[in-house]
Amino acid sequence: MSITNLSVRNFQSLKHVDLELGTFTVIVGPSSSGKSALIRAFKALASNVRGTSMITRGQKAMAITGRTETHVVTLERTDRSGGYRLADGTTSLAFTKLGGDVPEHVTQALRIEPVGEGGSVNFASQFDKPYLLDESGAVVARVLGELTNVTAIFEAVRAANRIRNNASSTLKTRKNDLEEVKARLGAFQGLSARVSALEAADKLDDRRRELIDRLGRLSTAVRVLHVTERAIEKTRVPDVPDAGPLDAALNRYLDLQAGLRGYLKKLDRLEETKSDVLGAANDVVHFGEALADQLTEAGVCPTCGQQVH
Repeated sequence: MSITNLSVRNFQSLKHVDLELGTFTVIVGPSSSGKSALIRAFKALASNVRGTSMITRGQKAMAITGRTETHVVTLERTDRSGGYRLADGTTSLAFTKLGGDVPEHVTQALRIEPVGEGGSVNFASQFDKPYLLDESGAVVARVLGELTNVTAIFEAVRAANRIRNNASSTLKTRKNDLEEVKARLGAFQGLSARVSALEAADKLDDRRRELIDRLGRLSTAVRVLHVTERAIEKTRVPDVPDAGPLDAALNRYLDLQAGLRGYLKKLDRLEETKSDVLGAANDVVHFGEALADQLTEAGVCPTCGQQVH
């Protein structure tokens, strides 16, 4: 992809130029016909050349437009401001207040690096020295590195070296830590056996405390027993009288109580018999009254045949 058309308006001696470019284009003409100005227009477009001296005398603004197969790049400049416009057929971008820098989007669209201090591989005039041949080795290395992205590789190598050095330093520190840990590890040999012994000692101590507690309770019980024995020895038990008369009186009382219960039962049965007799007497009375009523109704006794009144 390359520039296929260059349009220049009011740039130095070029007031109105539209130039179609091919794969190889030769510009010829007499002196002071604008050939060098055309080269400077290319440089200005690629490098964002600043200042107002590039504007044609008597004009207030200039514009340089380069067209590629996919983009249109325009550099505009007035006596007060300037900037780039970039279009790709679907979107349009404007870049202002650049301070002399070239937007990366513009450089990628033109595929021409801005002209730097060491010159440019894209531009050379009849009075220019052979490109980079008379420059110092540092300048040649820097420019070629920028053109081939070798500087990015060198920077990546330097970053990798820094990372490797940091990793080596960290590894050395960790190795020293490991050796120190190994040295300290010897103090913990047989630790599991010591832990087991300590656990067994704890269990024995718990058993000892339990036995001490039981011994204390037993000592207290012994002291209480001794005190009780001494109290019993000091206490005199009185003589117990003969219990024979008391047993006889108790047996007589029990007999009387049993006889009383029998008597009460007989009274209950007597009351029941009395109630039965009274009930039977009432039944006889009722029967006699009923018989008298029947005889009265009949008027004659069925047994003796007498009149009943």
